Amino acid sequence: MTNFNQELLRISTETAPANKSWFKSLYLLDAAIIAERSEMLLGLMERDPVVALVLALPESILEHLRQSVPSILPGLEERGAWKGHDGT
Repeated sequence: MTNFNQELLRISTETAPANKSWFKSLYLLDAAIIAERSEMLLGLMERDPVVALVLALPESILEHLRQSVPSILPGLEERGAWKGHDGT
């Protein structure tokens, strides 16, 4: 999970969007990798929600990725507040 986050952070924080390697990095984000990270995060949410929150990407990074690489939107987490029954 940390490795996936580090790669996403690296790509999203590069400051030269006109740089061809920056665009290449964005488009090389494999959908399978994003899906694997998403599955890992979902499993972690079930087992240890506090750790999942710690490992979730910051909202600023998520927003940048959403705008830069819309194709990976389904694999990115969203933050929010929900109410529901916890099963106890």
